[in-house]
Amino acid sequence: MCSCRPPRSLPRARAPAKTRSPSRPLPRRPQGHYVPNLAAAIVDHNAAVRKGLRAGATIPLRGIATGNAWTVAEIDNLGAAFDWWSHALVSDECMAGIATTCNLTNIGPLKVSADGVGGQFEAVKTMGKALRPDVGSQGGCDYWQNRCSSEMGNVNIYEIYADVCTASAAAPTSLRGEAAALPTLRRHPKLHHHEAAMLRAIGRVGAAGKDGSIVPSGSSNVPSGSAANYDPCVDDETATYLNTPAVQTALHVDTGASIGRSWSDCSGEVDYSRQDLLASMLPVYRKLIALDGAEALHIYVFSGDVDGIVPITGTRLWLDRLGLNATGKPGSSWNPWTTSVGQVGGYTKEYDTATGTNFTFVSVRNAGHMVPAAQPSRALEMFQSFIARSVPQ
Repeated sequence: MCSCRPPRSLPRARAPAKTRSPSRPLPRRPQGHYVPNLAAAIVDHNAAVRKGLRAGATIPLRGIATGNAWTVAEIDNLGAAFDWWSHALVSDECMAGIATTCNLTNIGPLKVSADGVGGQFEAVKTMGKALRPDVGSQGGCDYWQNRCSSEMGNVNIYEIYADVCTASAAAPTSLRGEAAALPTLRRHPKLHHHEAAMLRAIGRVGAAGKDGSIVPSGSSNVPSGSAANYDPCVDDETATYLNTPAVQTALHVDTGASIGRSWSDCSGEVDYSRQDLLASMLPVYRKLIALDGAEALHIYVFSGDVDGIVPITGTRLWLDRLGLNATGKPGSSWNPWTTSVGQVGGYTKEYDTATGTNFTFVSVRNAGHMVPAAQPSRALEMFQSFIARSVPQ
């Protein structure tokens, strides 16, 4: 799962979805690369140990799960533009403009993938160009990226149906005593105030049940399964929490004064490799899918369906690029899965592989980029299925 924000290659001119700090640069993290690359490194390590080429013990690896993962640059870029259009965030002209004028392998710039093009990718590009064939006369790729940004307005690109963080909704940037902070963090009467603050910050506190228990908000435990209580200011509230002296003492970390800067949920201090960011992960997935016998993995690719930064549309396009077919089992090509409270939690697609590897796509309905934040109960049920090496039903 991703814990920090992925790159935003389209449109380049947009600021992060926060009205109080529009100039803050968006962290560039090679999301979707950590898990498959680490898994491949473990596979290589284990093989070397078995051949006597490396000392030490093998590392048991049973499966991996990646969520809303930045995987192939040009595919995820096209998927984002198509997602914005299909969710009515931008005009026909915008979608057509990007498909017509932008070299999707050269935005940012994005290097050409060794995987080539084809399949649904080309079909979506063709559809986009057909929407408004004349848009090329209005401007080039930079023009259309900026225009799309303007058309979209200030939406939460990580959770497109959730509100953005505004000054009136935000938590204080610093604490002037615990009592002052707790009302903003929406202290829950049934919880100790420290627990209430953190649970609220990750979107887990909802209404109290009749027995005084907590009903997680914005989850499948709510009949609507809505994300209405998703907290758009979670980044600020997390930063407030992490910069509380009592928290830093409990975690045995340096204070902000001693390191010369504040703690935050994501940091721009680490210099991530842009070359890695732009590299296709499909060869890594193919390597993992090819594992057989005792080494065969249980692989989940999951996606919240209202993420606008690494949307489900791009994920489905690069899954198509793998060239796998759905299994022959009834319902395996596209099947709804139902939560414990009877709501559709999302959809699944199971793929055939030439080995014993299980490869499954799972969508999580009404979840954004950070699936557990908006849909904790649905995320938990999906994760329990993953751990059981099964598919949510």
